[in-house]
Amino acid sequence: DLLQPQQNSMAAQGSTTASIPMAPGAFGEMMSSISSNLNRGTSVGTGEHQQQQPMNRSAEFEHLSKEQQREEALRQFHEAMNSIPQEDKQVYLEAVRHCPDLVNTETDPMQFVRTCDYNFWDAAKRMCTYWRERKDIFGERAFLPLTLAAPGGGRSGRGGALCRDDILGLQAGFPALLPKTADGKHVFFCDRRQWVSSATKENRIRGVFYLAKLVC
Repeated sequence: DLLQPQQNSMAAQGSTTASIPMAPGAFGEMMSSISSNLNRGTSVGTGEHQQQQPMNRSAEFEHLSKEQQREEALRQFHEAMNSIPQEDKQVYLEAVRHCPDLVNTETDPMQFVRTCDYNFWDAAKRMCTYWRERKDIFGERAFLPLTLAAPGGGRSGRGGALCRDDILGLQAGFPALLPKTADGKHVFFCDRRQWVSSATKENRIRGVFYLAKLVC
């Protein structure tokens, strides 16, 4: 309650606050909410992401060692992925071909499996959605690491997925990641006073995507 007057005051000056309950693969809801409000001076809350799925499915794996749990979970995850129609997983398969190591490190299937409480079908669908949205936002640079390495830098010499204007916007503080709320939500503060004049809406959306990946 003490923060609310400050939020309203900042909104009046041209800022947007989005309270996000982050989970891997939930980028659709998050990006839709933030991108539609980047040019508004209002506070935005996404609400909780609801899932209809069986509860406590992880209990089926409790008798296995951690190594066996991961091995069996990955087997069932890839089995579910094989059942997804080709057109729905096209970008995911493209990522696997172009950057298999990046797929494993930045989108570890187990992260999606745990989020979906071992519902492997939901986890596989979320993985496909994530990569489809990542390519929609970054284009061909989606298959580069989500780092602050500018084009021409990094180990590959190609830099990361972010372009120079994306990075400049983040360095200027738009958007910014605030401390968690009392109920554990991450908060993105989009202060239009911090806009870089050369940055486009697309630059800002990529900045939000980068920060969202950091907190997942």
